Parts: sequence; C-alpha cells; structure tokens
Amino acid sequence: MVHAFHDGMEGRVNFDGTSSRSFDIKNGVKQGCVLAPTLFGIFFAMMLRHAFDSCDEGIYIKTRSDGRLFNLSRLKAKTKTSQLLLYSKENYSLLMMPQWSPIQKKHSYDLSLDPDLEACIGKATATFARLQKRVWKNNYLTICTKMQVYCACVLSTLLYSSEAWTTYARHEKRLNTFHMCSLRRILGIKWQDKITAIEVVRRSQLPSIAALLWQRRMRWIGHLNRQPDGRIPKDILFGELSDGKRCTGRPKDVYRNDMHLLNIDSKSWECLSKDRSAWKQQIPCGLK
Repeated sequence: MVHAFHDGMEGRVNFDGTSSRSFDIKNGVKQGCVLAPTLFGIFFAMMLRHAFDSCDEGIYIKTRSDGRLFNLSRLKAKTKTSQLLLYSKENYSLLMMPQWSPIQKKHSYDLSLDPDLEACIGKATATFARLQKRVWKNNYLTICTKMQVYCACVLSTLLYSSEAWTTYARHEKRLNTFHMCSLRRILGIKWQDKITAIEVVRRSQLPSIAALLWQRRMRWIGHLNRQPDGRIPKDILFGELSDGKRCTGRPKDVYRNDMHLLNIDSKSWECLSKDRSAWKQQIPCGLK
C-alpha cells in the first residue's frame, strides 16, 4: 500500500508563472501526505536503533515488572531483572540539559514545577476570560452546561500534563485557589455571601483540584501498567538506576498516597488495572 502511494511519483517546478517539465521523484514522501509523519517516525526509529545498537556505555536502569511496584527489594534479584540503556554518549561527560516545557514552549534549566504551573494558570485564566460573555454570563445556559464547558475548556488547560506532576501542598493550594475563584464566578457567589468552599463544590457538583489530580495520576499509572514489557515509560516506572540512589520524594510515594486516599489497595492494584473498564470504574468510586 505504501509503495502504491509513491510509485511513479512525478513533480514540476513552478517559477514566474511557468512550469518545468515533469520529472521522476525517486526518494522522499509526498507533500501533505497523511502517511508522511508515520513513515518519518519509523525511519528515524530504525536509524537510531542502527546507530546505537552496538553501544554498551551509558546510564542503565534495572527494571522488573512482575513484582509489586512498591516492593523495591524485587529489584535486588540478579536473574529476574533486566537492564535498559537510557543515555549513551562515548567520551563525553553527562551534562544537565535544558528542560523542554511543552506548556511554555521553551527550554528552561529550572526543573521546578513552578514555571509550568504559572503557564497553566495563565492560559486557563485567558481561556476563562474569553468565555465570560458567551458562556458564564449567558442566562440561557444552565449551571450544568456551564460546568461541562468549564471542565472541557478551562480545567483541561489548567491540568495539562498533570499526570506527571509531583505536586507539593503549595502547588495544590494555588491550583485550588484558581478553581474556587472560577466556580464562584460561574455560580455568581460573592465573598459577601460568606459561603464556604465545601458548599461551592457541592453546588457545582465537581470534585476538588486534589481529587482531580488523584484521578489523573491513577489513570496514567493504570495506562503504564497495561503497556507491554519493554516500553520505556513502564520500564522507568518499575525500575531504578543501576548505580546511585533515588532522591526523597519520588513519584512512587505519590502514587501510593493517592491509592490510599482513593481506597485502592496498593498491593492488588496491578491486577485490577489490567482490566481497563474495572480500573476506570474504581477511580470514581474512590473519589466519592
């Protein structure tokens, strides 16, 4: 099928209103073809595999996915663990590379969550403001409809890529402040009304920011657990560096705390998450 799209491909050069004679195109892909990104990804992956297939120097992690995630002693086994090469560059020292932020669309040497959080809140604020006249102040729309728009447009922007966040209390407090202010403006509640945040959440029928973060992280870890062995995200989740030690506050502790708050057994979650439908139903039950 791929050959059928590209065999016999010809091209012309247009210049100053005139076209050249047609000529055969023997390499490359068609401009605007939907297969072009996929073919480029396959070619680039095979090129990297060919370039680094024989390289054995770099940073290794040891991983094992057939044991419990929170039982780190499973990685002490010598026969059941496998090693994965993450970084390889001969005759060069490992330097701290700038972090690419998909939210800010720029590089940053600061590995803190604060810059991404600022960008998310700023973009969510702009999205909320653009819908002020058409949605939030529209008396023909019900509260239920407004909340659905808020979840689809504002919350999705606010919590973009939050599945990989390691949040602290100060981060969740800032997110919750924006969440509460937005809900109060949608519901028409002023500070003079002296209505508590719990009552605001009850009227909106939406979970808190903390609950939304728990839900997103649990969906993400369930997705990783269902991946086949050998996928890099799963190997990193179930593994650790072959040399050195982890710093405190690693994401595994965050996941375990989330499971405890959602009434999910941390010892049997791996079996439950293998069934996507059962895992998807278990998370909302824990939120209640």
